[in-house]
Amino acid sequence: LAVVTLVLVVVLAMTQEVWVAVAIGVTVLVALAAWGKTDAHGGQWLSTVIGEEIRSKLARAGGWDEFHPAFEKRPWLLNQLRVAGFSHAETDPELCLIDLADENAFVTVLEIDGDGDGIRPMYQHRRIEGNIGRLLNKMCEPDQVPSQLDFIVRSTPPVTPDFMAWTEKHLRDDITAEATASMRELADHAERRASTLRAWVAIRMPVEALAERARLEGRKVTPEVLAEVAFEVTGDVTRTLKSHEVAVLKGLSVRQVAAVVRGILQPHHDVDSTDGIVGFWDAWPAFQPSKGGESVIAYDPAAPESTTWRHSSAVITRDGFPDELVEGRWLEPVVLESKVSHRVVVTQFGLVTHREARLIAKDQLTAASVRLVKQRRLGETPDGEFE
Repeated sequence: LAVVTLVLVVVLAMTQEVWVAVAIGVTVLVALAAWGKTDAHGGQWLSTVIGEEIRSKLARAGGWDEFHPAFEKRPWLLNQLRVAGFSHAETDPELCLIDLADENAFVTVLEIDGDGDGIRPMYQHRRIEGNIGRLLNKMCEPDQVPSQLDFIVRSTPPVTPDFMAWTEKHLRDDITAEATASMRELADHAERRASTLRAWVAIRMPVEALAERARLEGRKVTPEVLAEVAFEVTGDVTRTLKSHEVAVLKGLSVRQVAAVVRGILQPHHDVDSTDGIVGFWDAWPAFQPSKGGESVIAYDPAAPESTTWRHSSAVITRDGFPDELVEGRWLEPVVLESKVSHRVVVTQFGLVTHREARLIAKDQLTAASVRLVKQRRLGETPDGEFE
């Protein structure tokens, strides 16, 4: 503000025009406000808006956000991604190892049991919540290699709903017509609201952390050794998940990961079917952004009329969560809302050690204290209004 005031005084002295000084002052203040505003991720709002606008125009002109398998081997945005299969021995099942070369990290994928009853007793929910908390606490210990766990849940209508068939089979002849009609109505309602849930966890491992573990074990760091250590770390995570009552069904091979990608982008495909998939990129359908940019259209070029799906996404950032602890399943509608028949929910957990977490919390507490002092000095309430 002192600099702005000085500039205004100089301008006023040079031009002798009050309106010019006022116009420049307002412009400078608006620019400063825009410069200081942050986006939902904590970054600079102005650079995000300008950067995304420039990127979107360049992407549309260059076709970066589009993919057609007849003209490209892989999507342009994923050019840095490498995929390989790895196993300890020829008789062992293959595990897909995804190399994020531009981020210097490896990723493996496990399928976990994400299905079950949507409504359970409260004590079961509390036990599950407690296990997830203890799991994340364990994964944040200093000797752990992974830096992030992504839990991915795919919700689709049941492939073979049998509520009505089961009800018809078990209806008794000696009950009233009203009871029979009520049971059929309940079965029909359950059939229409039911979902089939499939779940996976993606394990992100920094290459440097894998190399450090190899060095500590006296092994020479080579690409083969890094892959072997990633395989071992995935096994460690599997055992940790199981010890916290998260049932691990299997580790996914290259073709199985590709089938999951295809089943998410085009839900009419079964995520377990690897038909037509020889290599990883064979599973990817053509896609392009919609004209308005509000969704992505995925389709099979051979039959676009019957295979087209539109995908839209939304993000709940950390600052979008409640400020205070909320017991219970407050995000349940996102996962179980039947009005959107096909849904994919991804929950990302960045893993930091307890020491790092304490330092972050200390910094945030200091920033929050400063903000609170400023609010009190200005007479501002937490909702942004002034007293």
